[in-house]
Amino acid sequence: MAYYNGSIPYVSAMNITKARQVIIQNATASGQPWAAAANTNINNDAWWTAKAASASPVADFNYTYNNGNLIRQQIGTLLSSCAALIGIHVVVYGISWANLITALMDWNSQKRFPLYAMGWMPDFNDPDDYARPLLVPGALSSDFSHTNDAYVNQSVDNALLATTTAGRQAAYNDLMNYTQNYLYPLIFLHQGQVHEVWTDNVQGYVLNLMTQPYFYGVSLTSSGISAVPGFDVTIVSFALIMTSIMAIVIVRKKIRM
Repeated sequence: MAYYNGSIPYVSAMNITKARQVIIQNATASGQPWAAAANTNINNDAWWTAKAASASPVADFNYTYNNGNLIRQQIGTLLSSCAALIGIHVVVYGISWANLITALMDWNSQKRFPLYAMGWMPDFNDPDDYARPLLVPGALSSDFSHTNDAYVNQSVDNALLATTTAGRQAAYNDLMNYTQNYLYPLIFLHQGQVHEVWTDNVQGYVLNLMTQPYFYGVSLTSSGISAVPGFDVTIVSFALIMTSIMAIVIVRKKIRM
C-alpha cells in the first residue's frame, strides 16, 4: 500500500507479560480482591486460564462472525485461546451475514458486538481508500468502528489535501502512529496472500494488492525465453488476453463477506 511505513511499531503486538501487568495495575487501582493473587501468578498460565473460565473472569466478551466464513471463525477460536491467557473469557458464536452487517451499520445495535472481524479490499492503491471509509464518521456505511476522533479526522483530511508526496507521507505517519499506538480503533488480524507465476519474457507485470492482474504496461519479448515447463509463449499470451477480458467484466465488492 502506498505510504505504508513499516518502521512505526504496533503496541498491540502480542506481549502476554505486559498485558498481565496492565491488568494487575488496573485491578489494584480499582481494589479488585484478586489483584494480589494475579501478581503472584503473573507467569502462571494455568492461573490465568482458570481465571478466564471462572465465574468472575477479568472481562467477558462475545466475538461474532458470519456463518460460513471459516477464517473469521478460526480467528474467533484463536482470540478465545489467547484472551484466556490474560484471564479474559471470550465466547465465539456465528450469525448470518445479513444480520451482522445490518447491525454493524447501526451504532445502537453494534453495541451488542464488542468483538467481530470484518474484511476490506481497496479499489485503488491509496490509503485513503482505507482511512476515510473505515475511520471517518458519515463517510460510508462501512464506518463500523464509529471512531469519530478529531485527530483521526484531521489527519485523514491533511493527507488528502497535501500537495506533495512528503506532505502525504507525514500525514499518514501521524495517522498510523496514532491509531496503532494510542487509539486502537481497529486491529489487523489477517492478511491474505496471492501467488502468481509468469515467464521471464513477460515484461512490465506489477504485483498489486487488488488480487486482480493489471496488464496495461505488460508486453512480451521474443528473446531470452525460459518458460515454465509445460507452458510456452502462445499459452502465456492467450492467458494474458483472456485474464484481461475477465478483469474488465468483473464487478468487485468492497466489503468482503
